[in-house]
Amino acid sequence: MRVAAIGGITVDNAPTLIDAGADLLAVITDLFGAANPAARAAAYAALWPASQD
Repeated sequence: MRVAAIGGITVDNAPTLIDAGADLLAVITDLFGAANPAARAAAYAALWPASQD
């Protein structure tokens, strides 16, 4: 079973969620409220281990 985290997610707290076992992050406000959503999405992508599919 996959684990999703949703609600109040930021680039600052995302690593804790990933370390706790989240398989995916449902990010809305922090992504679309960013001045540069593409850069913010890249920051989130960089948090995941390279081996994760």
